[in-house]
Amino acid sequence: MITQAQLDSAVREAYNHAYLCCHYAPTDRSFPVGNDGVMDCTGLMLRALYTLGLVHEPLNCDQIDSLMGKLGFIKSTDINDVYRYHGFVQWVQPQWVGSNHVHHTYYSLGGDGHTISKYDTGSDKRIDSPQPFTNVPINEWGNELVFKHIWILPDAPSQQQ
Repeated sequence: MITQAQLDSAVREAYNHAYLCCHYAPTDRSFPVGNDGVMDCTGLMLRALYTLGLVHEPLNCDQIDSLMGKLGFIKSTDINDVYRYHGFVQWVQPQWVGSNHVHHTYYSLGGDGHTISKYDTGSDKRIDSPQPFTNVPINEWGNELVFKHIWILPDAPSQQQ
């Protein structure tokens, strides 16, 4: 199993690749993600897992959920865990609650119970901005998106005191 430090480093490397080489566009999952100069929000997750040697092919939402469980990540539906742990946070549009559909993904670095720090490649503006973002809300979309879950490592240290 990978460590929290390895995962954080892989996410930082995936973001740096996006920052230096990519623009935002929904992608059909070229592989490795980002080598074609395109990255979306889920691409950050897949690029990090590729860097760790855990992903070897393009994946859709159903396959990502299945893979994360097989890799030993824990799926938490407790929104407070976004503040407590580092992990991949996924949001869904209200009409897709209960499905495998994901609308937005970012990597949380935890927070203080009110805001978090995160890596996020969900738009050109985000890709082109120095990251991690700090002191940002966990949900910037109001009622447009609903928290789905956060994927965390089983031995992840809590970020809150």
